[in-house]
Amino acid sequence: MVRRLILIAALLISTLAVSAVNVASAQESAWQEGATLVTGTCGIQGGGYRVVNINALKAVDRSVPSRSSNFQIYVTSGIKPANTVSTLIGPVTVAVPIDPDYLSVSRDLGWAGLDATVSLYDAATLSNVTVDVHLQWTANSGVTQEGNLYKRNATITGTVTLKDRDYLLACVKSGYIFSTRAEAALLSGEIYQFPVPENGRMIAGRGCWHEHSRPSFGAAAG
Repeated sequence: MVRRLILIAALLISTLAVSAVNVASAQESAWQEGATLVTGTCGIQGGGYRVVNINALKAVDRSVPSRSSNFQIYVTSGIKPANTVSTLIGPVTVAVPIDPDYLSVSRDLGWAGLDATVSLYDAATLSNVTVDVHLQWTANSGVTQEGNLYKRNATITGTVTLKDRDYLLACVKSGYIFSTRAEAALLSGEIYQFPVPENGRMIAGRGCWHEHSRPSFGAAAG
């Protein structure tokens, strides 16, 4: 009898959780999501430094429907004692090329990926350089809420390559995955509030998620 009651309770909780997710999803026809990267110490000898900051953002509006993705990037490097700068790009915001879904975020904020190749102006060399960005974020914490933003801290892997060099090599990296979607907290099963308080398929060989629960159309982050 006790085991039966426990089973019924478990089924009821599961049903309520699914209903809550469905209600949240139905109410959110438009949202923003994305991921951030900030580098710390890069372990370069002789006073050299490298800095890479990326803030990737995807906007989805199912009522239109529309999807768009962009990312802001800042890259610099040089030697502090000599006061020389060998790379200075941005901060500049560029659209994710080819397909907005090359910036993708899982519904529970457990994973995000960004794949992009762009040509950007380097103020240090007064020339355009090709920048290849291939990044993956994997959540390593529960969801936290700050205002209307839901976030999960993440472990970041991948490369940001320019001038035949990976600018993330040997660098300490930090960042998080975020969304304005309340269902992210429900799907992850946990949420922590600070004082201020879709289905997917893997793109073969690229490590990005595409949502497929809507009519086909071009767009970004989601």
